[in-house]
Amino acid sequence: FLLGDIRLSLKTSLGTNIDSIRGRNEHNLNVVLEAVFTYEISVEVGVGSVHEIGKFPICILYDFQIALEDISENCALYSMEDYSFSHLLLTSNWVHIQNQLLVPDSQDGFVTEKVEFEVQGTSLFRAFTEPHRVNIHFRIYENDNLLPSSSNSYGEALSSAILAPGNTYRFEVIYSYTNIQLDNCESWNLELEIAPIPKTQVPSTCGDVESDLPIPEDYEMETDTLEKNGLFYFSQTLDSFSHKIPFTTDTDTYIHFLIRYDFVWSDLSIRVLKSDGTTLYLGENQFNKNKIKPLKLSPGQYELEIFEPAAMQEEELHRCVYFNLIFAITKDTTIDAQHGIQEGYLDCHEQFLSVFDSPSGASAISGYIYHNFQKVRLEASKSSQIIPFSIEHDQSYFRMFLPYHPDVDIDITLKKGSVTQQRSSGYREENLYQLLSVGEYSLTLRYYSHSGIPLPSPEECAFFETEIAIIPKSYYESNFKIHNCEETEAFPDEIIFDVPFSNSYIHNQEEGYSLKFEIETVARLRVELSYEFISSGAFLFMDGIGIETDYSNLPENHTYYSKMGKEVQYIDEILYPGNYDLQIHFYDPMECTEFHIFYELNHGYSIDFCDDLNVLPKDLREESSRTFGGPQNEDGSVIISGSRFLVPEKYSHQDIIFEVKEVSWLRVWLKSSNQDDDIDVILYGDTTK
Repeated sequence: FLLGDIRLSLKTSLGTNIDSIRGRNEHNLNVVLEAVFTYEISVEVGVGSVHEIGKFPICILYDFQIALEDISENCALYSMEDYSFSHLLLTSNWVHIQNQLLVPDSQDGFVTEKVEFEVQGTSLFRAFTEPHRVNIHFRIYENDNLLPSSSNSYGEALSSAILAPGNTYRFEVIYSYTNIQLDNCESWNLELEIAPIPKTQVPSTCGDVESDLPIPEDYEMETDTLEKNGLFYFSQTLDSFSHKIPFTTDTDTYIHFLIRYDFVWSDLSIRVLKSDGTTLYLGENQFNKNKIKPLKLSPGQYELEIFEPAAMQEEELHRCVYFNLIFAITKDTTIDAQHGIQEGYLDCHEQFLSVFDSPSGASAISGYIYHNFQKVRLEASKSSQIIPFSIEHDQSYFRMFLPYHPDVDIDITLKKGSVTQQRSSGYREENLYQLLSVGEYSLTLRYYSHSGIPLPSPEECAFFETEIAIIPKSYYESNFKIHNCEETEAFPDEIIFDVPFSNSYIHNQEEGYSLKFEIETVARLRVELSYEFISSGAFLFMDGIGIETDYSNLPENHTYYSKMGKEVQYIDEILYPGNYDLQIHFYDPMECTEFHIFYELNHGYSIDFCDDLNVLPKDLREESSRTFGGPQNEDGSVIISGSRFLVPEKYSHQDIIFEVKEVSWLRVWLKSSNQDDDIDVILYGDTTK
């Protein structure tokens, strides 16, 4: 510990970080891992721990142990047949799925899964899976007639077709693995989209200039970095598209490549090739994008290849395909402990990169429709951020919602040109809603710290959540259901213990709903609110009043904010005796719209996790400090550590007395489990103060 502050954390593909529990000269992680997700263990030295003490060794020796144990009998994965496209198509006529699915087990190694559906209007269907050791093939039937589709071997499959209303379609996934022993909960990656064909057709070719592709640029190592972020295009043919960008490095180098596109019109992938043409890294398929996460390359010659895994065989579906490419290279020396990692090379959360009118956003190829919930990287080095976008085709409804953020207050301003259209500058949640005419717009996000706390540093990978939708007015009026307000029934006025409640309601009120209740024992509350986001924004939260607990990290009055997903918000909390007010607020409802609520309050929870909490030792010279590593040795050296210390009362202080017998170095580290705690450490040379 004296040589440096080594840290251990676990990062998930959802973007969340799980920090280890600090012990004496050690860190421990003991967590339950969900299936499907990708995890990364990080061992690093904090930037603040870098010292310039010449007598200390540069290298820090540490031991590392890891063990994984399968604790699940059932896989937490969807199968293909769990999806009901017909249900998903009822409201918007648009389905886009990108997920890991379960490979079904079979004794003979042959399985077929089927999903039937219909479409409301002429639509384009497309499905793709990455290479897999299990052979996976797609078939699509129209009224029991097999439609043409293209498919590759080695588990890579592609299927596309034009669908018409009035027909019954059946999508089949065929698995074969006669000579393979499946892993427990083995999964495969599916991206599938059913989208209405825009009235304004995307050109089948790119015109006189058939392509505009990124070309190699001289990469001078003396310049340290090379970044390229551009919009490119090519015309589809019966041959798979491929474009290679060679580059050379003469020192250890970090790279980060990302490509964005509209999956329904063309599936694109990227990979890094070695000088002999073999694949070194294959991009990871995600929602409307494919990326190679930041990684280190040794000196040598490489190529970045952008390619179609399979050509579009139906000539009538050929289009001029647009895509965004981010191409970033930086020398290893630009990433060090003294200055941290450069922001452009962080593999943090999603960023706003012209997402609204890019190929993966609200463009002609997507029918000018954009709706997404995402975690967005907080531009920590800036106090504001401007995102330009355009409405090109028709009047469009625009809605944006940001939930409460515990560390940063984010204000939003919507402008058309230089004229402000709307501003949201609340302290908790932020909401924008407008009917936008054709023109050029911008969003300005301004960041303010809460209570003077500094904004997060870049290497913290801080993020905020937001849901955004842009829907053309004509599309909304022809595809979204308008409800009769007279159909609604009264909202419940009580919560009954251990009785699950689930019901749908129609509303057109902005004041929302309130459900008050009182509990006299520890209980668990689960609430889930689902709604149609473009028709009405919503905000779910709960106020706790007069909470009775001895634990100082939970105040007497406390607000519980919901977690968010796409068109869903939920609360899952352990509650202590007190009075609670569960509230739903709606913003700018367009019409009488529908929402669904589920809640359940359960008895019988015993979570006295504070019964073994410690209090800090008062004198490191005395025997009473032995529990935490004391007392001090003859030379005055000592290492005191512990976890789960009880937080003292607000505005109080606690003395820890120790004696320095020789010239010594002192290092102190602490972390609170509650983001609202502010704990300072002050070192006095006079124990009488």
